[in-house]
Amino acid sequence: MGWVVLIVIVGSLGLLACGYAVFSVIRFTVKVFLSDPTVTFEFASRFEAPENYDDFLEETHRFRAIAGAELVGMLVRAR
Repeated sequence: MGWVVLIVIVGSLGLLACGYAVFSVIRFTVKVFLSDPTVTFEFASRFEAPENYDDFLEETHRFRAIAGAELVGMLVRAR
């Protein structure tokens, strides 16, 4: 009988953990798609050049999304 209670408790805790994980993913996704300004993404601030950097051309692009967020990226092309 003790094993059954233990399995029920562990199963319940597992279900709670899975539910919280799903809730967190959905909450984050909704914030991103509704353009919540508190959600930010940080990436490398500069392009780290490889040894054969002379073989590449880089172009920095900036534009505003419909929601007003400024998007910045770099396009790197081979010569």
